[in-house]
Amino acid sequence: MIFKKIRTQLRRRWDIQMTIVELNHLDNKELDDLNISRWQISNIAAKNARS
Repeated sequence: MIFKKIRTQLRRRWDIQMTIVELNHLDNKELDDLNISRWQISNIAAKNARS
């Protein structure tokens, strides 16, 4: 049970980190289309690091 929870959390962190990497590769127009600004990416990363 505990291993399943740990594995789930690790997978979630990996997914979030990969999403942040992908967001960083987008140009400003693509980010605007997603209604995300550059500074929000670093905020998402910071929130993830604390959780």
